Amino acid sequence: MTKKASKSKVSKDQKNAFIDWCSKQFQADLRKPLMLADSYLQVKNSIAKSARKEEKMKEYASILENQGHFLDVVDRATAAIPGVGSTEPTELSKFELQEIKDHWEAVKQMHRSEFEAKGGQEAALQRKEQKKERLQKQKLQKKEREEKRQLKEAPERELKAQRALLKEKMHGARLGGVCLDFVKGHCDFGSKCKFLHEGKSGEAATAAAAVAAADKSKEKVQEKAEKPSKAAPKKVLNFGEDDTDDEEEEATTMGAKRKRAQSAAGERPVVPRSESQRVASAGGKGGKGGGKGGQRGGKGGNSRQKSEEGGGKDAPRKKHLLRNNETFYKNADDIIGCHVRCYDVWT
Repeated sequence: MTKKASKSKVSKDQKNAFIDWCSKQFQADLRKPLMLADSYLQVKNSIAKSARKEEKMKEYASILENQGHFLDVVDRATAAIPGVGSTEPTELSKFELQEIKDHWEAVKQMHRSEFEAKGGQEAALQRKEQKKERLQKQKLQKKEREEKRQLKEAPERELKAQRALLKEKMHGARLGGVCLDFVKGHCDFGSKCKFLHEGKSGEAATAAAAVAAADKSKEKVQEKAEKPSKAAPKKVLNFGEDDTDDEEEEATTMGAKRKRAQSAAGERPVVPRSESQRVASAGGKGGKGGGKGGQRGGKGGNSRQKSEEGGGKDAPRKKHLLRNNETFYKNADDIIGCHVRCYDVWT
């Protein structure tokens, strides 16, 4: 991190030249910003902004960063402005120039009042001490956090060093044809081992034990994380599980509507008949008509034939009934077999 470039110091002559420039600017371009300012910061910003427009004064404006130099510059610059009773020729009137001085004195008086309201010099020193203590406390807290972090990471760094040492020992033993298990501390094959049993190192054995223990602990943590929880699974409501329930509910509703309509008409509920029942009923009616009289039996047979062929004077009404109420009946034969008064109810 590079240090900030130190600002060039302003000499006494340069400061005097800057004060003369400020005095002239207060009577020209800086008059309005100065009259509108109500704090030290606004006065300082307006002077610095005007000074940056001139290359020479741009270097001298750094003197305003110091509070004491800033007050000295503005005091001397306003004091150099001709006031009431002066005979120097000026573009502004004597009263306008005097307003500049009076406004600056008012700004200073306001700051003094605020300073006294906050406790004056003693309170300022106390705040300075509090700030110093606060910064020192922050440094101590930062140091403590760093020590805790180092202490927490110490086992990991130690394990990393053990791994590096073990890797180095194993590499040397591998190149020399030495048994790696023997270097780690114990070889199960003993004298039957085909590798050399020499160069046993206590450091390698210690490192191998530490690495093995760390790996085993890591495996346990992973197994615990992968192990499913014993908590009971939450019940998930599946609203679209059975579509048949909706169909049954709809059929029940439609049947209830039909029963209510038939009850309002004062009729018995119509029970759908099978094809064999309808044929038997039609034949029985024809035969009964023939027994009482051939003319009546023949008429019954002809009316049944016309109804099956879709003819007759009731055909349009039956088709209309079928078209508007097909959800309540299975097929057209059920509608034809209904009583004629049922038509008046549904239409």
